[in-house]
Amino acid sequence: MAKNSAAFNPLNMTALTQDAFRTLRMNISFSGGDRDIQTVAVTSAVPNEGKTSVSIGLGVAMAEAGRRTLIVECDCRKPAVGNRLKLRPERTWLDILYHNIPIEEAVVETACPRLFFLDVEPGLVHSIELLSSYRFWRMVESLKEQFGFIIFDTPPVGAFIDAAVLAEHTDGTFMVVNSGSKEVKLVKASIEQLKKAGGNFLGVVLNKVKVSRTSSYYRYGDYYYRDKGGAKKQTGFKDSSKESSSFQNDWDQYNGKNLATGR
Repeated sequence: MAKNSAAFNPLNMTALTQDAFRTLRMNISFSGGDRDIQTVAVTSAVPNEGKTSVSIGLGVAMAEAGRRTLIVECDCRKPAVGNRLKLRPERTWLDILYHNIPIEEAVVETACPRLFFLDVEPGLVHSIELLSSYRFWRMVESLKEQFGFIIFDTPPVGAFIDAAVLAEHTDGTFMVVNSGSKEVKLVKASIEQLKKAGGNFLGVVLNKVKVSRTSSYYRYGDYYYRDKGGAKKQTGFKDSSKESSSFQNDWDQYNGKNLATGR
């Protein structure tokens, strides 16, 4: 693998944040039942919900647990993982597909032990054809032989169908949602789109959720996992303070699956 010695603290993760991602790691493992989940697609309904941060945080948690983990950049129009990791790989997965570059030359190490990254060239306009191609999934099968867990960071499914294409072929897909989002209908429609594509929808990770002192929401740093409960404001990566969460309130009325509880 190509090496990169850049300092690794892309999320400035506190101990509480790390606990959040460990909880997410465990619940993904539990959601598979007897089936091992080795590949997941991470998406959102709209931009700026925090999906890339979740991809990286989950990658760190998986690597900490001893799993050789790879994050694959699949947001071909607006890639962000490399910037967050402060990595500038010379090769991408397009080089593997079309220039017969060995996987070992395109995958780069991060400063987190057992966590690796595979980039994409930005600005690709025919991403659907690439992501659904035989060459791409033949590459993925080869990656699965080298890595114990693979995370595909995808564009918002509400804007592009790339995530739906990946959902069909991965072991599971989950959606990152800002709990203050006003796009509840779009989130629901996006979830249905993932399911119609044949994907195994694992659930939702809520960011910036209000919780009650007496509820059974559990706060783990920047993310919250719901059993049942009420209403004290807490924050995600930054304090967004005052109003109630429209998505959190409406999510209670939606019979979707919560990634933390599996219900």
